[in-house]
This record gives sequence, structure tokens and C-alpha cells, in this order.
Amino acid sequence: RITADGGSTWSEPRPVPAMGEAQFVDANKGWLIDSSTTVPLGSSRSLSLFSTTDGGRSWVPSTVDMGSVPDSAGGSSGGWSSFQGMHFRDATHGELYSTIAYMTGSDVQDPTKWDTVCTQASTADGGATWSPPRDGPCAVQLTFDSSSQGYAQNWQDGPTVYVTSD
Repeated sequence: RITADGGSTWSEPRPVPAMGEAQFVDANKGWLIDSSTTVPLGSSRSLSLFSTTDGGRSWVPSTVDMGSVPDSAGGSSGGWSSFQGMHFRDATHGELYSTIAYMTGSDVQDPTKWDTVCTQASTADGGATWSPPRDGPCAVQLTFDSSSQGYAQNWQDGPTVYVTSD
């Protein structure tokens, strides 16, 4: 559903191609990350990304290479999780973030027994093409109050919050 009046009224439901984080920069242009993608250890981590230019009535699928899941991500108990985040500051410029968190010990409650691999990819053409993956912050659940003031959750070394003003 879409609202244009701060939530007073909502559009009729529109089907989405996947479950995950969505962001719109205006009433028509938006993106959706498929958060259900899983890949085997040592494999390339490609995120499924969908874009729309008609307010979510139709979606165009694409994939973005975010690097590989390390072979060591199996840990002693085979536990690992992935988190994704995105932010588009306008209809052409955007960032994708991928965090792979995996156990390096047997105590799941001990944050020192977890390791992370965090990558980032950028687009300057609305998501038609993406930069190769590079090391990036372990940022998920990004929220921006303006074009420069933003917040994100950080999973590296335990949950904390990133704050940016640029």
C-alpha cells in the first residue's frame, strides 16, 4: 500500500515480488531488496533487487554482486546470517550494503565469537549498473532525515548505531 498524505489514506494493496527492505524516492520510483536469498559457503553473494517506475504496479528484477560468503562462515556450529540495507539519495544515486555475520565459536550469545564480512556497492544510474563490491560498513536498516543526516544499525562487534551528517 502507498500513502501520499502521511498515512491518512492508503492505496489498494499491490503485490510485491519479494519480502525485504523497500525504498521510494518519489511516488513512482522505488527499489526492493529480496531478503530471502541464501547461498552456500564460498559462493558469490548476489542480491536480488527489484525496481519500479510506476509506484509498484510492476517490478523489474536485477541482481547485484556483493562478493562471496567466506568458507569460514560455517563456524564450529555452522551458524551464519546475512543482512542487507540500501539507501537511494535520489532517483539515480544509491548504495547497497551486505553484512554476513558468522560464528567463530560455540557461544552464540558472546559477540566476540562472531565475525562479519561487510560489503558495499554503488550505482549512479538508478540501479541499471553497480560498482564491484568493496569493503563497506556493516550497515542495515538505513534511515535518512534529509539528504545528509542519516542513521543505520551496525552489526559488527555487537549492535550499535551509525550516524552520518554527510
